[in-house]
Amino acid sequence: SIKIGLSKSGLITTIDPITGRRYHVSVWVYDIDNDNAQSAGIIINASGGSLEIFDESRQKFGDWVLLTRDFIENSPTNELNISCIKSGTETYFDDFRVHPIDALMKSFVYNKDNGYLIATLNADNIATYYEYNDPGKLIRTSLETPEGIKTIKEYDYFYDGWFDHDPLVINEIIFEGVSGNLCPGGSSPFMCTASGGTGNYEYKWVVTPIDLFTIENENTSSPIVNINQDATNGQKFILRCTVFDGVNTTNKLKTFTVIK
Repeated sequence: SIKIGLSKSGLITTIDPITGRRYHVSVWVYDIDNDNAQSAGIIINASGGSLEIFDESRQKFGDWVLLTRDFIENSPTNELNISCIKSGTETYFDDFRVHPIDALMKSFVYNKDNGYLIATLNADNIATYYEYNDPGKLIRTSLETPEGIKTIKEYDYFYDGWFDHDPLVINEIIFEGVSGNLCPGGSSPFMCTASGGTGNYEYKWVVTPIDLFTIENENTSSPIVNINQDATNGQKFILRCTVFDGVNTTNKLKTFTVIK
């Protein structure tokens, strides 16, 4: 979320629309006091050209209001800017999206600590939420509605060994290079340390960006993997390890930097 203050604008984007095509803009506004959304709006400005801008619509979902607005560029513009504006007291805006109205758009939200999918936003910018237990199993799916967040599905798990082990966790992903520095070029070893669960671990590795980094063996029973890279000094990359112990699965992300 981003906070926009008194008579300020934010979430500004510039696009180059296709003439004659209708576009859809949507954003969520925090409205716990039931008046913030009334002083918030979506502003569409064009330099030159001709725009047909449709009225805003507002739909309240719990403490948030979904603002939407459509527009059509009838003749080419030099520049088209879309922003959110707030008069009165400051408030929060979230999930700002712009796309052709006939193009299906879906957004995904991940937990930055463990990589779990925690929400998806459908073509109408309405969220479905996902909750997990300590071992990382999905236990509840909920949907955002005008009446609040409603549970649409719950999951129970019953199998041998559930209570016989500590929860499966990944403690750390570490660089195992002898020099201590992750230098440009060549192959570099990394290790994932896990604990709990059954103790019989299988590891699956993913690295991004894939055009500069590759994994020698992405599925392995060894906690150590070699990453081949053709990166320059200062290049950042994300390494993700998923551990499966025959019963449960967990994963962890970590960002590294190539240092000469």
